[in-house]
Amino acid sequence: MTIRRHRALAVTLLALYFAAAVHMAFALPALATPNELLNFEYVQVMRQIGGLPNRGLVDSEVRYTEWHQPPLYFTFAALFGLSVPVPPSAVNPPPPIELAGNPHYLSTPRGNLNPVVHVDPGTTPLLYTSRAAAALLGALGVAALYAAGKRVYGPAAGLLMASILAFQPTFIHLSGSVNNDMPLTAVAAVVMGYAVFVVTSEEKTSRKDRQGRQERKIKSSSLRSSRPWRSLREVLPFFVLGLLCAAAILTKANGVFVLVFPAVVLLALLIGGRHGSLVVGRSSSLAPLPNPLPQGEGACTLTRPASEDADSTRGRRPWPLPPGPWLSLIHI
Repeated sequence: MTIRRHRALAVTLLALYFAAAVHMAFALPALATPNELLNFEYVQVMRQIGGLPNRGLVDSEVRYTEWHQPPLYFTFAALFGLSVPVPPSAVNPPPPIELAGNPHYLSTPRGNLNPVVHVDPGTTPLLYTSRAAAALLGALGVAALYAAGKRVYGPAAGLLMASILAFQPTFIHLSGSVNNDMPLTAVAAVVMGYAVFVVTSEEKTSRKDRQGRQERKIKSSSLRSSRPWRSLREVLPFFVLGLLCAAAILTKANGVFVLVFPAVVLLALLIGGRHGSLVVGRSSSLAPLPNPLPQGEGACTLTRPASEDADSTRGRRPWPLPPGPWLSLIHI
């Protein structure tokens, strides 16, 4: 399949996901998802006072709020709904949202699924713009996962990975509600995708450096002094990766677990710089080790960079692996 067709399929996948998420945002009953009332109150209070709410101004034993949550998604939702007029509050903090409950909620044979009444896009538009903001962040996460899968395993695997995430029932359900769980998933996917980009870019740079050193045959001491770690262009990707990790933590507190991605990047670069090179990508871009064992058509083996000296592989046995473009290995 050509690259153009893969791109068309990826765009179609994103369009289908976003359409399904927006439909979910308007089809779900208002405030029917977990903690949506309190999450929506967070967004509305920000619009009413023009800033972040102060949890210390309320008695948590009397009024429970979600104001302790990190503010990134709620700020994005408030900004996304700026076109919706929200009257400012005369007091800080504003009073709780009061809505009329549905006395027939879950009481009919088919189940009345509306916990509150008189809440719809006409009466409470900020609720639905906040839901659409979550859907938009979800599309960003699906695109990031596709890009990561494509860069490592190829476009077909990237499409598979992105489609599994996009149409996972819980993910698409939360994409149509006001919450910061799904935005955290999306930001984590962005962090993972950018971490893959950093590692593969460093591998390409290291490979070019090794080839240049072999051609010029300069001394290793001068090579160490000329390593490209000191320029802004070399440091910038790691700075951006740190900012993305901070964005995940500012989306939800348990986003701190995304720090595993920069840790893996650091480990990969240390291993690659000490023992050879980190090889991430499709097996077609690598040179196979000599294999005396019979192999079927399309089979592949443990691989090494084509630029490595053949003498360094003496005494090593190759590992036969199934055919396919998914090979991603660390060569030591």
